[in-house]
Amino acid sequence: MPVRTTEELDENLLQDAMAATDVKKKRQILELALREIVRQRRLERLRQRLGKTPLTITLEDLQQMRAEG
Repeated sequence: MPVRTTEELDENLLQDAMAATDVKKKRQILELALREIVRQRRLERLRQRLGKTPLTITLEDLQQMRAEG
């Protein structure tokens, strides 16, 4: 569900991010950044769950972890 918001952002940081990704629209770069934050947090939670145990995870296990967020 789209949400409209108005925020003040560091224009230089925004331009640097757009240049680094070849994204041309501010909305797209913000969505990309939010998706990346979520992806990184999910990966970190997965790493914490696995710890030092051998990787014996099934596709079904992975899908359940994704569903749990």
